[in-house]
Amino acid sequence: MAGQFGGYIQSQGGGGGGGVNNASGAITSGTLGPNTVYSGNIASGQVSKYAFASGTTVDSAEWLIDDTFATAERISGGGEPAAVAFTQSGTLQTAMASVSGRMPAIGVVVANVVSGGTATVYRNGRLFSTAFNYSGWANQPVYVGRSGQCVASGASTSSGDVQQILGISISASGIFLQPGDALEGVVAGSGDIGSGSVTGQAGGGNFCVASGSLSTYDFASGATVRAAQFVTVFSSGTAWPIITEEAISGVRAVCISQSGNLRIAMASVSGRMPAIGVVVDNVASGISGVVVYTQGAFQVTSGLANYSGYLGKPVWVGPSGHVVTFSGSFNSGGFNAASGGDFVQRFGVCFNSGAFIVTPDSTLLQNQLLGVNDLVDVVNRGFGV
Repeated sequence: MAGQFGGYIQSQGGGGGGGVNNASGAITSGTLGPNTVYSGNIASGQVSKYAFASGTTVDSAEWLIDDTFATAERISGGGEPAAVAFTQSGTLQTAMASVSGRMPAIGVVVANVVSGGTATVYRNGRLFSTAFNYSGWANQPVYVGRSGQCVASGASTSSGDVQQILGISISASGIFLQPGDALEGVVAGSGDIGSGSVTGQAGGGNFCVASGSLSTYDFASGATVRAAQFVTVFSSGTAWPIITEEAISGVRAVCISQSGNLRIAMASVSGRMPAIGVVVDNVASGISGVVVYTQGAFQVTSGLANYSGYLGKPVWVGPSGHVVTFSGSFNSGGFNAASGGDFVQRFGVCFNSGAFIVTPDSTLLQNQLLGVNDLVDVVNRGFGV
């Protein structure tokens, strides 16, 4: 009889007379011929997880893992899908990031279920519901909310709240469920992080501190900061709103005018010396909050400096505000020794053809006092050229 009924099985009202043509249990294993059951011939929802043998591998384009559990309270997942967690009794409750006893979440419920009822919990896979609203938040982590919502706008940052990723939003009404470890997202309170537990890449760890997030005020007064490269800012963050009184085309040494404003320092003009630091940006006149560096190492773009042949030598404030070597390039012809000559201020040292370290010297020498035979005095005083 094997294969005898291929294509001939009719259900009640199936067009072959209307009656039930096969008694319960009449069709047994091997009765249906190969390839006789096609997609569309099985009623929607008839094949459940219990139809698959234990250990069966199912390959598909879309899948979803769910289980059913009894509820300990009303679960309101119809209006907005609710993250759920287990109680200590093993029943379901609404997960809440604000309550440690209601975390971690194990999955999502998308229906309203009364207390003591049975809820279907979706735990993994692609889940779609018109109750999701992730418009504008595609491809974002979905977190457990403070009251059980599934939110893609960011984790709760309230002190004591537990952060847990439920999955990733894949459309305005869809989520790929993959609940993570709630302990990885706990908001740390004072004293929760032990000494040495936060490391940077140099310590073999990840970038635990966001780029640019540490400022002057993050360091305690009197703290010693040791680094291979650093910069010290003169004006940024101070109560004194320093303002430029002219356009400054970086990279230029700068000074403070008699009006208390910022302008380009020039070795050739006595009223524009001494320099206090360097501006490396292009800024217009009348700008407040310009960053002036009084110390630090700077690599400048080609064309703004040329220290070729002078590596390891001092750099100086130039006649037009450039950071220059004692002669050559931007200081071609050297400093002017004529009457009322240039002021000489050591500004730092160069360490490659386009980079220098800023360490302004407060001592000024006026070049009119220096002849060729007097340069030995400059060297002896630490102003070696």
